[in-house]
Amino acid sequence: MISKAIYEDCTRRNINLSIAWIDYQKSFDSVSHSWVEKSIELVGVNSKIVRFLKLSMEKWNIWLVLKTKQKVMQSQAIQIRRGIFQGDSLSPLLFCIALTPLTNELNRAHFGHQVHGTERKISHLFYMDDLKLLCRNENDLKNEVKIVQTISKNINMNFGLEKCARICLKRDSVQSKMLVGGTFDNDIKELDPRKTYKYLGIEESFDIQHKNEKETLKKKYLRSLRLVLGTELSAKNKIQAIGPLAVPVLRYSF
Repeated sequence: MISKAIYEDCTRRNINLSIAWIDYQKSFDSVSHSWVEKSIELVGVNSKIVRFLKLSMEKWNIWLVLKTKQKVMQSQAIQIRRGIFQGDSLSPLLFCIALTPLTNELNRAHFGHQVHGTERKISHLFYMDDLKLLCRNENDLKNEVKIVQTISKNINMNFGLEKCARICLKRDSVQSKMLVGGTFDNDIKELDPRKTYKYLGIEESFDIQHKNEKETLKKKYLRSLRLVLGTELSAKNKIQAIGPLAVPVLRYSF
């Protein structure tokens, strides 16, 4: 909704907008334990909880198990020295706390889209490791990317450049390629205006591609619907199954 409002505001007021979508390589596997510990201290978590988490991380281990017809072989304990667990109930919270300094620094930089009629600027949208930068021009975008790169490097998180993209809109028209800077082995690629970037499950370019998105969702929904209707469930159970198995495909987009 925030993206949609910004796109429509820029179109209506005929102002510039530069966007970059940032992708991290193996984000959950990359964040260091020492930084997790430091970041939870920075946000003021109780010292006893900090110590508990530190001791817990020191005991994070995995075992490799190989089962054959004759026997079961198991490796010695392998300590997890870096990264947090996907699927663990606590890890997403630790991950968000670890990236809090990045979002704070982006806010302090005062770049971003100026909200019409207010002094507030929206510089980025951030959900877990899905980061989207919003700026009024190419130079501001370049500076924002530098901030993200510097902090990410300090906490041992790297960009997946092949999955990053950027697009610059000037007076309602897409501009040519911009080099983001010499600090990258490669620059962030320009998004083809005829293509889209999937951010949080929604297809975007310089606006949200509603028509394309509806067609994609329609196909996914009908596929789920056919799978339910193709089962040997009773008619009553099929109707009940459609709600939790097919409808959620559409619900998020609503």
